[in-house]
Amino acid sequence: MNILKRKYPFLSILIFFIFFLFLIFNFSKSEENKNDLENYLEISIDNPVSKKEIETEKIFLNIDPLFIKVISLNDYPKASFIIENSSKKTLPLFEKNIKKGENVYSLDFSLEPDIYTLKLEINGNIYSKKFIIKNSFLKYQILYPFVLKFYYPNWQILDHEIVEKIYTNFLKNSVNEKVNGFKVMLVVKNQNGAQFAVFSREIKEKKENSFNFIDYINDLEKKEKEIIFNVDFVQDYKIFKKEIKNNEANYQIETLSNGINYLIVSKSILIENFLKQKYLITFNFTFPNKYFSYYKNFVDFIFENVDY
Repeated sequence: MNILKRKYPFLSILIFFIFFLFLIFNFSKSEENKNDLENYLEISIDNPVSKKEIETEKIFLNIDPLFIKVISLNDYPKASFIIENSSKKTLPLFEKNIKKGENVYSLDFSLEPDIYTLKLEINGNIYSKKFIIKNSFLKYQILYPFVLKFYYPNWQILDHEIVEKIYTNFLKNSVNEKVNGFKVMLVVKNQNGAQFAVFSREIKEKKENSFNFIDYINDLEKKEKEIIFNVDFVQDYKIFKKEIKNNEANYQIETLSNGINYLIVSKSILIENFLKQKYLITFNFTFPNKYFSYYKNFVDFIFENVDY
């Protein structure tokens, strides 16, 4: 039997099954604080003659692109921008010309996790905005049977052994798929329904030089579609971006599950250990489609910094 025919799906089926797993374990979902979805700081200056401090604090992750937004009723040729941390250590940013209306300034550097105060000085008056930077990632390292380093969101970690056991039992009992060599390495999720998973599969070859990466990926995709349409917890499934090259496969998939549109971004890489044994490592990021602009920061950072 052709080895490709014995493989099982590798992209969204794991994530879909995690949805099913959540139902089993009664994981509750709550809507994410909208402040966490904003990617800029806003200071509204209604009366630049008098002091005004905005009390509201916003929370950002240390990978978020940050922008300072100033809305002014007048023109001011010279305004100083300063950031102060919780230890009162100051970091001068820049001096800018503030024009009447909306002014947006980008911060082209990242801040360490801390509590900060952005201070804007105009004609001797100080206007301030407090905000919080939280650590978004921890580093995760696998030493055997290969060396692989990657970042992942600092969210709730699920028991990967339980996920793996339930997932493999599901495939065996429901679709008679063989799952030898399959390992769940990491599964994390947040309260907004976003999930990140990493898993591997060992690729067994009968003959030397018989492995074709593109054929292997296409076969897995075909198998996945067959299984997707045999289960009832996914109402719609559409691949709208696919790229396979240089032993790497990237997918973007739209799904509809329980009335919610999800986007799945998947990256799979082919690697070998010191014994020349091949493994396919897959990173899956799933989140509600309406939050694409926010979670794109996570996806880009994680996928661009995989080290192996």
